[in-house]
Amino acid sequence: MPVKVSIQKLDSYDPGAVGEAMSALLEPLGGMESFLDAGAPILLKPNFLAPRGTGRAVTTHPEIIRETARRARAAGASRVLVSDSPGVGTAAQCAAKIGLVTGDLLEIVDAGEGEWVPSSDTGAWRLHLSSLMRRHPLLNLAKVKTHGQMTLTAAVKNTFGAVPGLEKAQWHYRMGRDPH
Repeated sequence: MPVKVSIQKLDSYDPGAVGEAMSALLEPLGGMESFLDAGAPILLKPNFLAPRGTGRAVTTHPEIIRETARRARAAGASRVLVSDSPGVGTAAQCAAKIGLVTGDLLEIVDAGEGEWVPSSDTGAWRLHLSSLMRRHPLLNLAKVKTHGQMTLTAAVKNTFGAVPGLEKAQWHYRMGRDPH
């Protein structure tokens, strides 16, 4: 049976340590190649809650984003986009605060306004989601941290960043009262 989950401890955000940990993490999953189509773009979805420095541990660390981008490019990604719809500010502001900038390796892109998407075949209800995140294959680079309403945020909670702008606050209010 193929491996579906891989966890790797990381004691330092030193680029060499991140590279070694990423190799160990991806090896049982079939490497970065198993997550993308060569020649196609890939979207990295970090946790950019707000423009805060790395010392605050609020966002996905930039070295994790850079190493993932390096591996995606080496595996044949035509472009590596980095985006989120932060609760405060923009993806570009969050990226700048942690020292991540658009360059040869990756491109910072704001998530945009979004589009209405039927959530079922019947179209009985709809979700408003980032058009950008719907158009590209997405690698979820969640930041493991605590959360006031949900106790722990993880990869599933990080996908909440596909909800545009302040709509997340409305969803937190409506759905976040009971963590179950």
